[in-house]
Amino acid sequence: MNGDENKLLKDMVFEREKLGVYFLPTVTINGIAYRGTLSCAEPIDITACGVLTSICSGFKAGTEHAACLSSPGCALGAVRDICGVCGQNGKLDGCGQCLDQNDPAFKVNGMFDACGVCLNPGDKKWNMSCADCLGIVEGTRKFDECGVCGGPGKDLCGNCIPKNDPQRVTSANGGWDACGRCLHLDDPDWNKSCAGCDGQPNSGKINDDCGICDGPGRDICGTCNPERITKENGGWDRCNQCLHFNDPNWNKKCAGCDNVPNSGKVYDDCGVCDGPGKDLCGRCLSADHPLRITNKNGGIDECGICLKKDDVMWNAECSGCDGIPKSGLKDDDCGVCGGPGRDKCGNCFPVGDPARVEDENFDCSQANKSNVISGTPLWVTVVIITVSICSLAIFGTLCFRAREQRVRRDVDSLLKQYLPLEDTNEVNENGVGGIGSINNGAAEEGLVTKQPVEKPL
Repeated sequence: MNGDENKLLKDMVFEREKLGVYFLPTVTINGIAYRGTLSCAEPIDITACGVLTSICSGFKAGTEHAACLSSPGCALGAVRDICGVCGQNGKLDGCGQCLDQNDPAFKVNGMFDACGVCLNPGDKKWNMSCADCLGIVEGTRKFDECGVCGGPGKDLCGNCIPKNDPQRVTSANGGWDACGRCLHLDDPDWNKSCAGCDGQPNSGKINDDCGICDGPGRDICGTCNPERITKENGGWDRCNQCLHFNDPNWNKKCAGCDNVPNSGKVYDDCGVCDGPGKDLCGRCLSADHPLRITNKNGGIDECGICLKKDDVMWNAECSGCDGIPKSGLKDDDCGVCGGPGRDKCGNCFPVGDPARVEDENFDCSQANKSNVISGTPLWVTVVIITVSICSLAIFGTLCFRAREQRVRRDVDSLLKQYLPLEDTNEVNENGVGGIGSINNGAAEEGLVTKQPVEKPL
């Protein structure tokens, strides 16, 4: 042995093939030597298998094994029937057909009918295989595709309609129209089901969404306007209006008073485009006008008068003698702010002064005679003092009014420089327009009653 290989056996086989030496196996079967191949080809046939033939020849007749009774050409144990079929039970029936007796076509008492079909007498199919639909042997009538014996079949439309029925469509009275429908020629729907809005079959024309046959449909504005707006001649402006480019309202609907779309600018209550409007005093003055009164530099004082906060008249119109607005205090006839005034005897003694006379029954003639200052009667002294105080008051008032008039003249001069006045209020006795009080936000005697307005472009 050389590994897994039997070298000696291999060499002997090689020498036998080289020299052409062969031998036949020999076996003894039933005392007789049999020389030949011991294998049989599949399927095993007794006539082609020597070993099997030798074995079967040793049986006495009637004692053979089933394999030894096999018919030549059949598998082991298979015998040919009368029909020559291996392993079957064939037999001739009444018509001489060699069939397996279990075959449905086997007819024990079979006979051939007029159609040449083997049937048992009395079979329902007797002579039927060659009869027409009326039962006539070798007849010519047949069932049509609609199941009618000798019928005309389906009409041109494929419908099962009797031959003389007026609904039956034939090539003489109808057919398939241009729309692919099978109709009579006089049918009102002939060529209509596929007709366009122009009435022509298969034209493909339809009404647009404006109801026009084969029309262009709505314009880019979504309207059916005959003067169509297209991307070449119009569109949506900045005010979201769909217009022609040459429409006078293009970009106007949302334009401000400056004619700029969506600028948001409007005329103020003075008629000025994007102007500041009237000031707190209801006057039409520009935003940078030195006399314009705003929340920052002035307003309505406690006396209801519209002034700048630094105006000397701020809260002065309604202030009492104590300088407090609406206090109601006034100088009494003795010149004392909020004072009690003269006593019963006409003297300016303060309340609580022992010399002050409040008794209504007091005789003032006796008191005045006794009240003298350096030989001067008291009443004379009081009169002198009173006259002096009144003179100072009158002089101060006159000076204040003169100063006020000068201020008003200066104001009017400024207004003439800054404002082209169209109208003015009434003037006072000195010819100077007044700056009156404000009632409900409107000027009663305003410096300006009408402001020239800026006209829109």
